[in-house]
Amino acid sequence: MPKQGPAHQTEHERRAAARIRAERESRGWSVDRMAERLRQVGHPIGRTAIYKIESGARRLSVDELMGFAIALGHDVGKLVMPLDAEVMKLLREHRDVSGRQAALQARLVEIENRLLDIVDEGDRELVHKLLGSPIGDVEEDFWRIRTGRQTQELRDRLSRVRSGADGSTYWVEDDVEDGER
Repeated sequence: MPKQGPAHQTEHERRAAARIRAERESRGWSVDRMAERLRQVGHPIGRTAIYKIESGARRLSVDELMGFAIALGHDVGKLVMPLDAEVMKLLREHRDVSGRQAALQARLVEIENRLLDIVDEGDRELVHKLLGSPIGDVEEDFWRIRTGRQTQELRDRLSRVRSGADGSTYWVEDDVEDGER
């Protein structure tokens, strides 16, 4: 088939080309992966030809359309039916967000690991609690919980201070009972 420009592609060919590209991208396949899949199902089409078909720079033969349908697991009718513009927009957005989600997830793991590396041993439990809690004012929660813990530690220490009969103050060690002083 002679190569022709986009002006010679029919409406059905344009729809099929858009649908083929959408189906390929929704699977996360590169043009190279699509060419490999077409070869596997017995309809070899080169990567350059696929690119030109998808971009509208080359016409699509019936045989090639059958190959794409088999490779994508669809019937030919599905490939020539128009995809709503909103569906196409959402498919592209979904692909973009999925890519960003993976990058953000990796960054989240880096941040969590760095947090656990730099906090004191006593604050690790607190950091784990805050990482698992809903988003809020994390700094406020951190200081509220930390201050509460420090207040309890101070209460525990003060509970060990005793006053003698002569008005003196002394520290009670953990292993010394009150009656032993």
